[in-house]
Amino acid sequence: VWHRGAVDADGKPGDGAGIHVQIPREFFKDQIERTGHTPREGESFAVQKDFGGGLSVRFGQFKPAFLREEMVSSAQLVAVERSNVNSRYTAGTTQGVQMQWTSGMFRAHAAIIDGFRTAGNTGWNAEDSEFAGTARIELLPIGEWKDAANDTGFRGSGTALLFGAALAYAKSEFGTATNDNETDDLRASLDAMFKTGGFGLAGAFVYRKLETDGNAPAPIDRDEIAFVVRGGFFLADDLELFAAYEWGDDDIAGSPDLSTATVGVTKYFSGSNLKWSTDVGYGFDTVSVEWADAGSGWRPDAAGEDGQIVVRSQFQLMF
Repeated sequence: VWHRGAVDADGKPGDGAGIHVQIPREFFKDQIERTGHTPREGESFAVQKDFGGGLSVRFGQFKPAFLREEMVSSAQLVAVERSNVNSRYTAGTTQGVQMQWTSGMFRAHAAIIDGFRTAGNTGWNAEDSEFAGTARIELLPIGEWKDAANDTGFRGSGTALLFGAALAYAKSEFGTATNDNETDDLRASLDAMFKTGGFGLAGAFVYRKLETDGNAPAPIDRDEIAFVVRGGFFLADDLELFAAYEWGDDDIAGSPDLSTATVGVTKYFSGSNLKWSTDVGYGFDTVSVEWADAGSGWRPDAAGEDGQIVVRSQFQLMF
């Protein structure tokens, strides 16, 4: 309460009050148990209210609408894991309030959140975001919204064409004993997806402006850009060949650009509920620590090294 009352670390007022969104996890847990269900540890809790007319509001812990790749269920990904570009720029799972409005071929999202990747409540005195939010608009000129939920173009499935644009912004906390500088993190994305029976293609471009004020010990002023494109083609009703390419420039002096390609195949036994995916990734340049992601299998290369090869295989059973 003392800090949230706009009192600086030196005891003097003037640093401004922050917006801090948290959810009462125990309350949600009790309500779920009253319905006869047992929530799993670490599960995200969120409540959504449908007001009719295409308008709904969600609050709790969720993935805010920013990068479309992150919005696609992990069970319906084309490759074994999400891209490195997505891993670097996603807003992740966070807490807050999000509004969604759908009308015909248009859909819009807007959210106030507790920062990027802030799953789980933080202590009142933890350094966090002063303000964070996301906004996304989508246009679906061809197809239905249910067909645009993923990029996989099963044979016999509906045709869909989707365009999206999104913004995400976070201002870091300042005026504390260990961090007396502001950080502005602005991210923007443009994406598109097309799929029809037997074929699917999707891609995204991301821009990030990361900047600290002059009080920072090592001021940052970066203009980062990246893109990813991926596609899949069904060789048979239950066999899909897919490929992806990623490129990124983190605008750090001496840091190599990201340049990787991935190819793979998926055998579907019962749609996405039962499938086996295997893919191979190759790094054309050094994969720096900025782009490496242990969750997707990519490790940081030593300086001057390239040609990293990543082999991944996953058997998925959903029930």
